[in-house]
Amino acid sequence: GEDVRRLNFTQAVRKLVREMVSPMSISEINARVEDITGLSVDGSVTGILINEGGRYDAEKKLWVNSTL
Repeated sequence: GEDVRRLNFTQAVRKLVREMVSPMSISEINARVEDITGLSVDGSVTGILINEGGRYDAEKKLWVNSTL
């Protein structure tokens, strides 16, 4: 059978940050996390973003991969 397990929010954010090549707004990130997980983001994933290597650029109001 086909594996239909979904990623959880932490796994989805980790994947997103790893693949991030340009800055993203939080609304873009939430939409992408929803696409990856198939679940609605009810709150904020900013804590997960920080833990997984995301960094907020307050001047640009965008999230970036802190390793780039």
